Amino acid sequence: MDLKVYAVALLLLPAVPAQAQTPPGPYAYIVGTEIGRDLASATRNVVGDGYPDVWLRAHTRNLAYYLGKTEGGGYGPYHIKNFILRTKGGSPYRQWDTIPYSQYPLLQVVYRGQLINNALGSIAGWTPPNHEVVDFYIADDGRVPLRHTPMEWVIEALEGTYTVPVRLDDLWDAKTQ
Repeated sequence: MDLKVYAVALLLLPAVPAQAQTPPGPYAYIVGTEIGRDLASATRNVVGDGYPDVWLRAHTRNLAYYLGKTEGGGYGPYHIKNFILRTKGGSPYRQWDTIPYSQYPLLQVVYRGQLINNALGSIAGWTPPNHEVVDFYIADDGRVPLRHTPMEWVIEALEGTYTVPVRLDDLWDAKTQ
């Protein structure tokens, strides 16, 4: 085929619009038991119960994209109300959260070594930085085998709710090995 004919044929082909790629979302996983930490209990207070806390880690990658979508197609700021960590299916149902005056145990949220929860347990108004690591600590009374129970992290924001499945581990985190 002549090079000129080939070039003209390429120009006459219909344009195929490029598909927009959806960026990978936030994720969470169980790190394990934090042997030296005992500040979580079955209450709404930051107080130990005599057992090591269960440590979970969340990566907030592209959280702004998933919570702050705007009508123009971009993404903007988002405003966190609550985090909820709960078991999915099975029995017994367990939940830990940051909802003030909740009947469930406190989900402790720690960012860069600082506890984010206020005196009522709330994290409302805190905006986790995009593409950062946030740690969660919960009390485990031994009734639920957390390493074998499906769980999910629910992010409630003014802009909507986003649910993230909790992985049992993370290949890239040396602390879980």
